[in-house]
Amino acid sequence: MRDLDFNCESKLIGQSRIIHADCFEWLGKAPENSFHAIVTDPPYGVKEYDFDQLLKRANGNGGIWRIPPSFDGHTRAPLPQFSALDSRERK
Repeated sequence: MRDLDFNCESKLIGQSRIIHADCFEWLGKAPENSFHAIVTDPPYGVKEYDFDQLLKRANGNGGIWRIPPSFDGHTRAPLPQFSALDSRERK
């Protein structure tokens, strides 16, 4: 499994190897049938940090960003809506 690190930061935990990398880049380099499973963070940065989406968030228009309501006088931070990705973006 060490050969799948591709010079990324990694750590062995039990029988699992944790690899810190851009998952799209890493998957593009990995040979087929070379691992059992992958767990990734949600797809942060795929769409929500595009300039147009940041502008919508700054203006309070939302876009991909869900602007949650205030609760007990506390203004909550916007959250990205991952369901807004279309099939091409998810692929």
